[in-house]
Amino acid sequence: QNENYIPPYSFHKPSANKTGSKMSCMPICSDGICSNGINHSESRDIETNSINDTPLIDNDPSFVSKDEAVENEKTKIEVENVAKHSKEEDDKTTDDEESHEDDDLEKTAPVDKRRRNIFIASGVFVALILIIVLATTLGGKDDGDKSIAAGKGDKYTDDNEAAVDKAIRNVAIFGGKEFEDKESYQSKALAWLKEDTSGRRRLSSTGKWSEEQLIQRYALASLYYSTFYVPNLYFYEHEIGGWIEDENWLTKKGCDDWYGVTCTDDIVEKIVLYENGLTGSLPREVSLLSSLNHLDVGANKLFNYGAEGNEWLGDMTSLEKFSYGENYFDYDGIPTQISKLTNLVEYDCSYTLYHGPLKDEAFAGLNKLKMLDISGNEFNSSIPDTLASLPNLERLYAMEATLLGSFEFVTKMQVIKEMWVDYNGIDGMIPPAIEQIKSLNSLSVGDNRLSGPIPKEMGKLTNLVQLWLYDNSLTGSIPEEVRALTNLETLYFSGNDISGAVPDGVCNLKTDAKLEKLVVDCGGDAVTCKCCDSCDYESS
Repeated sequence: QNENYIPPYSFHKPSANKTGSKMSCMPICSDGICSNGINHSESRDIETNSINDTPLIDNDPSFVSKDEAVENEKTKIEVENVAKHSKEEDDKTTDDEESHEDDDLEKTAPVDKRRRNIFIASGVFVALILIIVLATTLGGKDDGDKSIAAGKGDKYTDDNEAAVDKAIRNVAIFGGKEFEDKESYQSKALAWLKEDTSGRRRLSSTGKWSEEQLIQRYALASLYYSTFYVPNLYFYEHEIGGWIEDENWLTKKGCDDWYGVTCTDDIVEKIVLYENGLTGSLPREVSLLSSLNHLDVGANKLFNYGAEGNEWLGDMTSLEKFSYGENYFDYDGIPTQISKLTNLVEYDCSYTLYHGPLKDEAFAGLNKLKMLDISGNEFNSSIPDTLASLPNLERLYAMEATLLGSFEFVTKMQVIKEMWVDYNGIDGMIPPAIEQIKSLNSLSVGDNRLSGPIPKEMGKLTNLVQLWLYDNSLTGSIPEEVRALTNLETLYFSGNDISGAVPDGVCNLKTDAKLEKLVVDCGGDAVTCKCCDSCDYESS
């Protein structure tokens, strides 16, 4: 506060030497000396001529007669009395005024104290605001990195808005042309990002966004605006709705609080929006999520068409788990660009609209792949050698995929554990070399075109738990060697041309081992079975 400032509660008393209101302008005399400098004793001495007692000349200005001198003396005494009385009145008046002012000061003291407290509190508050503003301003400045300062207060500065715009345009998928249409999902995402940045919570003590974090939120916003209540070729506006769950999406909260999203330091690592009502198209901007390792948008109503909608999927090279099954992705076969996803461990493109032959190039380099689901498509081709030879493939699901060709490919799958290839056109015999696949524990090749006998080598697959060979053209009898499959729980041989009796050793698996379900074609001229749960597949 200003040292020269005089607070309103400070009062000044009247000056102690203040004179009264009644003042005499008459000269005051004492012992003959008056305030006008005239010696009246001398005047009295010259009233008569000391030599000849002759009066002074009447027209002399200094001449005073004896009677006038007496009269003057009386007047002097009266003046002194009046002056004395006037001074006493003035002193009394001054004392009364000072007394009243003191009383007023005592009465106003509590009010002035409250005013002082309010004034001090207001000053402290203003000082705190100035400190906060100064700290925010200094905290937002850092020319040494590529961070963009968070908004100050409730308003985002033009400089920061321009920086956000520049950061996104630098990575724009279509070079910035996508922002020419103000109604495009990209324009909406960018507009949201600018607004979002203006009042965002602090990421750290510096209160800044990194460019990477800006890009992450832009990509998420693009995903939302391109799939939330957006019609496409297969679903019109009256047939769709918004997302089923979208908690905290497009809020100022960190992305880890957004439904289905997992982040570390606002860097997206996982998105799971399975069966969540997404429509429109899966946008290319998702490929900007450079640390995304798990993406599941299965069982929605997404439509991605042709090269533009499918080939970019290979740009998400950080993915380890990728599922977009049960959607509408229309393309000639599986895009060969998928081979660039060399970190893939699980890949599900089942029940999309992929059609046309499977190509070796689509699977080259997927050496980490352990699970592949390509069911529900129309490939009209055999299993490529590159696929069958994947070194870590443990689970293959290719049901209803119009697969053709020989079942010989199975012998190349040395670490396969579970293979379901039902409802296809796979033909030929079950190769005896299948005995080499010791890892196999679940095999389903039902409703295909397999022919020939069931090889006795099947008895060496001792890890088998489930075996479905229904609805083929297998012939001969059930091999006795099957009794060695002591881990079997489910066994289907129905819908074939098998004859003879079910070996006792196989029946004993129900009593001495784990077999729970045994279904064959028994009755009449078919298989004789005393332990089967059902004599045909249809009634099972």
